[in-house]
Amino acid sequence: MNHEAHRPGFPKLRLLDLRPYKDEEREGLLLIDRNGLFEDPVFVPAELLPILGALTGERDSREIAEDLGREMGYKVPVSLVEQVVEMLDSKLCLEGERAERASQERREAYLALDRRPALFPGTPGYPSDPARLREELDRILAEGAGVLGNGELRGLVAPHIDFARGREGYAAAYGRLFAEERLPELLLVFGTGHAGPSTLLVPSTKDYETPLGALATDEEFVKQTLEAFPELAAEEHLHEKEHSLEFQAVFLAHVFARHPSGAVPHCVFFLTGRLGEEPDEDPGVQGLLDFLEERVRASSKRTLLLAGADLSHVGPVFGDAEPVDQDRVARLEAADLADLEKARSLRLGDFVAGLQRAEAERRVCGTTPIYLLGRLAQRLAGEGELEGRVLRYGASHEPGGGQCVTWASLAYEAGNRR
Repeated sequence: MNHEAHRPGFPKLRLLDLRPYKDEEREGLLLIDRNGLFEDPVFVPAELLPILGALTGERDSREIAEDLGREMGYKVPVSLVEQVVEMLDSKLCLEGERAERASQERREAYLALDRRPALFPGTPGYPSDPARLREELDRILAEGAGVLGNGELRGLVAPHIDFARGREGYAAAYGRLFAEERLPELLLVFGTGHAGPSTLLVPSTKDYETPLGALATDEEFVKQTLEAFPELAAEEHLHEKEHSLEFQAVFLAHVFARHPSGAVPHCVFFLTGRLGEEPDEDPGVQGLLDFLEERVRASSKRTLLLAGADLSHVGPVFGDAEPVDQDRVARLEAADLADLEKARSLRLGDFVAGLQRAEAERRVCGTTPIYLLGRLAQRLAGEGELEGRVLRYGASHEPGGGQCVTWASLAYEAGNRR
C-alpha cells in the first residue's frame, strides 16, 4: 500500500476499525485490527478519545498536548499524551517500528508454512470435529436439495458470513453445485479481502487446509499468474486471517467428497482488493481479466468461478449511530435486490457504480468478487449465452439492532433451459 512514511516521534494511528462501545461500567471505542497484528480489541475510554483523534502523524506529543489544551480550555499534561501513545504503541495500534516488526514476523511465519491452516473451526455453525462438521454440512446440503439447475453452472456466488447466520445462503449455493451432474475440475475462488489488499488480486501459493482435508492449489496456474503479475505476490500473508475463502474451502471439500462423480478439483484462491471507478474502462482490471480468461481457456479443464461475498453491513457495530430496526432492514432489502438485479443481468458496471455511491451507508463488501466473477464468466461463456439467477437472499438481523448483515446466493448458468 502507498502510505506516507511514518516520522518517529509523530504518533500516527494505524488503519483500524473503530467501533463505539458502552456497557454499565465504561464507554468509549474499540480498536479492531483487520490485519490481525493484535487479536483482541483494544478499548480506549471516552475521556481519552480527543488524544486518539489527534494521532495523525502531524504533531509530536508536546504539540498534541498544547493544541488539545487550547481547544478544551484546560491544561493537558504532555505525560498523559505520552502514556496513551506508549499504551497504543505497545498494543500495535500505531504506525512505526513495533508494528512493522510484528507485521514482518507474521508475514515470514505464514510464508514458511506448507499449507494455509484452517483458523475458524469453532465459529457458529462450523464444528471443529470432522464428524460433527460433516453431519452439519450434510444437513445444510439437504436443505438446498431443491435448488436445481437451469443450465450449465459457470459461476456461483455464496455468502461468507458464518455458517449459522448464512445457513440458507450456503444451502442454496452449494445445493446448486451439488446438483451438477459433473463437478468442475478447476475452481477459481474469489473472496473479499477484508484487510484491504493493495492489489486487485492476491493469489495463494498454498493448499487450503480444512478439517475435512486439504484443497489442492493449481500450482502451475498460480505460477503463471505471478510471472505475469509479480506485484500480486506481495501480500499473500493476508490469506492467513481471512475467512471469506476458508468458508468456501470447507464447503467445497465436503461437496467433492460427497458427490457421486468423485471428482478431485484443483483450486486457485484469490483474495480481492478494491475496484476503482469504471472498472470496465480500467486497463489494469481488464488486463487481469484478459489473462485469467486466456489461462482458463488454455487449461481445457471444466471450470467453475466461485465468489465468497456478503452484501450490506449496518448498525452500531459498524459505526452507525442508531440501532437497525425493521424499517431499515426493509430498505436494505429493497436496495440489495435492486443491486442484485444489476449483477444478475450482467450490468456489472452499474452494479459497481451504485455500490460505490452507497458505500458509506451500506458498506457492501462483496462488490469486487461479484464483479470479477460476473465479467469473467461472461467472457468465458460468450455473448448472450449467460444468465444469472438469484437463488436466495437473506438478512441476519441481530436482536436489539446492533447489526444487520445481508447476503445472497447467485448462479450464473449457460444454455439455460426455459
